[in-house]
Amino acid sequence: MFEELKIGAWASIDSRCPIRLLAAPEDEGATLIFGDHDTFELHLDVASLQSLVELGTETLHRLTE
Repeated sequence: MFEELKIGAWASIDSRCPIRLLAAPEDEGATLIFGDHDTFELHLDVASLQSLVELGTETLHRLTE
């Protein structure tokens, strides 16, 4: 079906960038939408979202110690 990861671009995001969340239980995941006009969308299944939250939490802890 789908490959584990397929991407052809990158994004640099700072605190001025709006971030919206589309959580859709029927899709079994969440989509993060970065930006207003030119957007970057990131869809994560539940396990990937959990990994991102854990890694982000650990990283914030290290950066703010």
